Amino acid sequence: MVRDRPTGIAILAVLDGLGGVLALLSGVLIAVFGGYIVRTITNGYLPSSLEFLPGLISIMAVLFVPIGVLGIVEAYGLWNGKKWGWWITTILMGLGLVFGLIAVLLGSIGSIFGVIVDAVIVYYMLQKPTKAYFGMG
Repeated sequence: MVRDRPTGIAILAVLDGLGGVLALLSGVLIAVFGGYIVRTITNGYLPSSLEFLPGLISIMAVLFVPIGVLGIVEAYGLWNGKKWGWWITTILMGLGLVFGLIAVLLGSIGSIFGVIVDAVIVYYMLQKPTKAYFGMG
């Protein structure tokens, strides 16, 4: 039985895939060129106030690669109607919603946009036609 992919799921899958590729590429580029970046920023001299910079760049590389892989995997799951794709998306957007609300309560007014986006996506993922595409409920 062929299921019609909802347009919203197609859009989310493409955006997740693009974001995943960009994060993965960023992580690899930071890992490869991190030392050059530090030397360029500091003109070859690392003052004590910037001693954290090499570690920060290493952490960025280590975090961006798995985030990118997760984005690509999530996109695949969404595109192909996998239940785990629904779960990953719904859980990550739900967590984003919670952390965004906390940020707003702590005074980060700019986080409101992220809260709205995450709330809309969670709402969309919980709709019957969307869940039906993933073989749920």
